[in-house]
Order: sequence, then structure tokens, then C-alpha cells
Amino acid sequence: DALLDAIPEYGPVRATWKGAAGSPAALGVRPWPVTPEGASYRAPVVSRDGQVALVADVRLDNRAELAAALSMPDEARNACDAEYVLAAYERWGRACPRQLVGDFAFIVWDGRTRRLLAVRDAIGQRVLFLRRDATRLALATTAHALAVEGRTPPRLNRQKVADFLVLVQRPESTFFEGIDRLPPGHLLEVDGSSVRTERWWSPWNVPPLQLGSDEAYVEGFREVFRAAVQAQLRAEGDVGMLLSGGLDSSSVAAT
Repeated sequence: DALLDAIPEYGPVRATWKGAAGSPAALGVRPWPVTPEGASYRAPVVSRDGQVALVADVRLDNRAELAAALSMPDEARNACDAEYVLAAYERWGRACPRQLVGDFAFIVWDGRTRRLLAVRDAIGQRVLFLRRDATRLALATTAHALAVEGRTPPRLNRQKVADFLVLVQRPESTFFEGIDRLPPGHLLEVDGSSVRTERWWSPWNVPPLQLGSDEAYVEGFREVFRAAVQAQLRAEGDVGMLLSGGLDSSSVAAT
């Protein structure tokens, strides 16, 4: 509740989940209002047995592939992206991020194993921050919420300021002392005895692509580029485009 109170600028709507008596976890969001076309996100989402709950800032681009892999019935395929992530977690557990294509930061509390899992997408399009002390861990998609919610007033991280001024990038640091950022392609796993961070994706683990000719590489790129542009056209309203005059945005517009 304190985290949600810290970010009123996200709107008046709030949704929370608190486990059964004795549960050490609580989740909450300020979701986007429901539109006539249907909400892209309803949260928190909870498993049928009520034991697993998830909140997410997510946009998935491989819904069709996931639906097939998860053997989802046709009536379930209109679920929001967060529900897809929950289904993926129930099928693959902590390995589920490897099955997701898109931008995401999500947090899962699993009451069956009493573990919390927090995950950030491969290249860090969505962010996730954390603040911990001897007795608790707080996570949020904005560092501001953690700074305001904390039991002590936020203090400026002078080392981060120095790093910023000399163009040193430490992806885990923030401008607030005691508040860290989960690095891209990493997951955080918490249970009653430990807090562990693990890299789940690295560009060095992507197998090299070997094609037979320069033309094959060009056509291969075009295929991937077309798929990427098509994925970004999924929206509840009109799609807009900012044209810079350069090759990138012009290529997107032409495609």
C-alpha cells in the first residue's frame, strides 16, 4: 500500500493482492484504465488455486507461439499479456523468461514454494528496482516509489553522479543510495534464507547464424525486420510514428 501511495501520478485506479494469513508477500499495481476495446492488462493475476500471483509491466510479441506451446484453448487466447506470463511460469517455472519474446518486467510470488521471482527482459526495455534491509525486500518499476516509501529519507548516490558525469555506466546503480536496478537479462530469486541474482540471457549465448550468401543474409534480415514491425502494430487504438528523417524510422514507415 505504501508503494502505491508513493506514485499517485499513475492514476486513481489501484489493484492489490495479499496472500493468505502468514504470507510474507504482497503485490500491487496502478493499472491503466479499462478501455472500450478491452484492457491490455488486468492485474494482479492469480492462478486458479490462488497460490501463485503475478504483477507485470509487459508487452509480449510471441503470443501465438506461446498459446500453441501452452496448448491454450481458443477461449483463453484473448487473455492479457500478464496472464500469458503466469501460464508460462506455471509450465516452465524459473525458466519461463527464455520462452518470452517482448518487453517485460514481472514479479511472481509462488505460495506453494514460498519463493519470489523477479525478472527483467533480455535487453532491459522495462525496468525493475529493488530496495532491501535486514527484514524485507521491496521492488517497483520506478525508483521514485522506493525512495519515497522507504523507512528513511532517500539520499543522493554521489558515486552515481560521478559515474554519470564521466560517462561510466553501471547498470545496477541508481541516483538513490540503497536502491539498485535489476540488470537487463537477469532474474532475482528470493526465499526464506537467501536473495540470489542470476543472468538468464546473454548475447554471448546466442548461436551464430551461418547462411550461404550475402543475399541470404539480406533476406533473413528483412524477414526478421518485417516481423518486428508487425509485432509493434498491435495496439488498442491508433498507431503513431515519429519520423526523424533517418534510415531507421524511414525503413519502419516503408515496411
